[in-house]
Amino acid sequence: MAEEWGPYAKIPGQPDLSTTWGFDLALLDLPALVNTEVGVHYCTAGCTMILWAISNEVTGASARATWPAAAQAAYNAWLAILDPGRHPLYTTGYVYRAEAKFYTGAGMNRDWEFMCSGLEGHQGGGYPPPPPTQTWVGPTEWILAGDFGLTNVIVKGRVGADSQETRSSIRNWTDRYAQYMLFADGETGITATIGTASVSEAYVFGEGTEEGSVIIGGEAGSLSTSIYYGSAPTLNHSYGEIQGLHVSEVAGVMVPLATCNAWYHSGVWTFASSDPGSSTWRYFGDGGAIKLHRIGGSSGAMTGQAECQIVGPVAWAQNPARFGIGAT
Repeated sequence: MAEEWGPYAKIPGQPDLSTTWGFDLALLDLPALVNTEVGVHYCTAGCTMILWAISNEVTGASARATWPAAAQAAYNAWLAILDPGRHPLYTTGYVYRAEAKFYTGAGMNRDWEFMCSGLEGHQGGGYPPPPPTQTWVGPTEWILAGDFGLTNVIVKGRVGADSQETRSSIRNWTDRYAQYMLFADGETGITATIGTASVSEAYVFGEGTEEGSVIIGGEAGSLSTSIYYGSAPTLNHSYGEIQGLHVSEVAGVMVPLATCNAWYHSGVWTFASSDPGSSTWRYFGDGGAIKLHRIGGSSGAMTGQAECQIVGPVAWAQNPARFGIGAT
């Protein structure tokens, strides 16, 4: 018995590979005023969302003059929806930033999107004046879709067969095989996108086992995730999440997150299926989301991190009954 393979060929009707990971980044419960950052990183690209700036309508005027134009526009758009009778001294805007970035040898290529929400203040009349009141005006959460895209990476397939000593032709579906590999079609690159922010840079993937093929695995198959809280007043509560993590080239293929389960106690993170004992924080997958929760102890700053791994950003199937190769 001998195994023989035909040449690699681009699969008819299969488009060039365009994306690996897809996700939603979420800043939640904004009125709780928790300093939160959520982020994902792929190779040298990253997408993050943070509480970027806090500005009182009166005392923060000089600082706002130094902001990027997009941040100023977001703040001014928020002011435009407030009550004209508000008290400026008690009115504070919270500016949130979504950033797509790419680390290069020359520094960082980055693009931003901003959103503002915050507290509208009022002061009643009379003497002595009553305590001021504040009401949250604007979104109470900010969720943006993002992904990491690839350029000039294509999928090729080939068909192989086993010749049998007992027969001269293929008679069984087990006699035929299909194999797939990713190939570079020109200079490869990565695009990081979150909301309307997007950056692109060239990226050199490792070489595969066939001439011209590239490896989407190892570092290039790994997605790093992180969530940071400056504090966590409420137990078992999310102030930020990484939601809907999926292999974005294949519709409906979600990344299983059940094995993402880390527990923090006495300065050490431990990955385990259940609490090893007396943990105060948990970084875990819950349904389609990665979450960081304080589960005990006192409130304070904390960062949870984990990596997800894929051995290729697409899934394929062969049709052995017809000895063909086809995308699924």
